[in-house]
Amino acid sequence: MKVLLLILISVSCFAQSFVKTDLTTTPKTRTVDGTINADSIQCSQGINLATGQMFSVNGTPSDFSGSPYGQWIDVTDQTIGASAVDSAVKFNTTIFEKYITIAANDTDIVFTYSGKYLITFSAIFQSTAVTKKGAVWFTKNDATIADSGTDFILLGNSADRVVTVTYIEEFTAGDEMSLRWFGETTNVFLNTNEATGRIPLVPCIILTVNLIGL
Repeated sequence: MKVLLLILISVSCFAQSFVKTDLTTTPKTRTVDGTINADSIQCSQGINLATGQMFSVNGTPSDFSGSPYGQWIDVTDQTIGASAVDSAVKFNTTIFEKYITIAANDTDIVFTYSGKYLITFSAIFQSTAVTKKGAVWFTKNDATIADSGTDFILLGNSADRVVTVTYIEEFTAGDEMSLRWFGETTNVFLNTNEATGRIPLVPCIILTVNLIGL
């Protein structure tokens, strides 16, 4: 079986030309014959891969403890301090975190490993006044990511507007990402809907991040 390895240290295996490579260096991957056990991989030259080390089998990303991913939500209403002033989207609940974490400020997503990441969010905006504009976009290390913006108009008074975006961006280990949002006036806000009957609580923001490539 061919096993594609994405590992954290460097060694060599002459018969298999096998190299375990740091994710932050180039090249990042090598292919080697090996046997997959319950909690390790035994390579033909006696090199073992253990829990926490990333790899893929026949092109399918995997590892024994999970490849980088995360999901965060917020279950409050979020407002801006002044008209036409942008603000960072906050998250007060962590659903999953694996090699991607949220900073102490509850806004910045921190990446442990370099790579290309699939980012998806769903946000619920509302306004207490009609025909108000809003926008949302991504930042990397406090700088706006070009061409990442989405704008919208809230046509009805107190009517929800769901904004969903899927985006791919490359990050380096240690990079921080955040979502920024803007309201034309302070009437615009991020709205959480409480649970009603069989309908569960609807967070004002849901964000997921997954590693999809190197």
